[in-house]
Amino acid sequence: MQRYEIDDPLDITEVHGICGIWSVIAVGIFDLDYGLIYTGDMRKLGIQILGAVSYILWSLLLSFIFFYALK
Repeated sequence: MQRYEIDDPLDITEVHGICGIWSVIAVGIFDLDYGLIYTGDMRKLGIQILGAVSYILWSLLLSFIFFYALK
């Protein structure tokens, strides 16, 4: 964050962004009924990763539109 000079004094990006993405992916790994560890099936994990990527792209798109308009 400091290297790219991103102003995030409360480290909200790490808490809500990174941990939120991990929680979405962790469901695909640790779910008792469909998770990778318990069933060995990658389908649930793939769906969760797709959801996390969609979340990232949606956030980037809306942030770009918002901040471009403010520029």
